[in-house]
This record gives sequence, structure tokens and C-alpha cells, in this order.
Amino acid sequence: MRVKVAIPLSKLIRRGGFVARSDGQRSWVTFKYERLPMFCHWCGLLGHDLKHCAQYFGLTKNGDKVICQYGEWLKSTGSHPRSPLKKESTHTGLNRGDDDVDRRRPSSNEGRAAAEDDES
Repeated sequence: MRVKVAIPLSKLIRRGGFVARSDGQRSWVTFKYERLPMFCHWCGLLGHDLKHCAQYFGLTKNGDKVICQYGEWLKSTGSHPRSPLKKESTHTGLNRGDDDVDRRRPSSNEGRAAAEDDES
């Protein structure tokens, strides 16, 4: 099942939640996120990574090892494309040996010069 959610930057990423099944029972569902930006594997906040987490640094500065509650497993591997496939470029003639044909749009100075030539 896919759902679109908005994640507040000030709140932790949810690793999962209970969902009511059709028979009324509650089941734990682990969440996976598509297009998840940078997030901290220690504190679960968006916007910084493990290397830049003050909490994680404070716990590990003496060489202590800690187990992170978040990780890359929160990222979905089978995401859908962001947008439909792009159409071919309109500049296809430039790469086929049409070197003497310039299909660029004239800059504002080139346009003014062409307009002045037409007036005279």
C-alpha cells in the first residue's frame, strides 16, 4: 500500500505504526519512504546526517559504540519515477552535421541587431 505523507521537519521519522486490519485486529506495519531526504540514523530527524548529529557526537566522543534506531532500511527501493519520461530535445538537428545552421534563439542583442538591419 502506498500513501502520500507530509513529514514535519521538527518531528522524528516514524519507523512504523499499528494499522487496523479488516477483522479488527491491529498489526504493526514498518514504514518505507520514497524520496526520503538526508536524515540522521541516530535521532531520526530530517536535515542532518549521523556525522553532524550533536546527540550522536556526545554519546560517541569517548569511543563508545551505540546502536542506531534508524537506517537506510527506511528508504524504499522500488520507488515510482518522479515524472513522466521527458520528450526528445528540440535541438536534435545540431548533432547531425548541421553545423552551419544555428538553431539557438537569438539573444536580446542579436535580436536588436537583426531588427535594426530590417529597418534599414
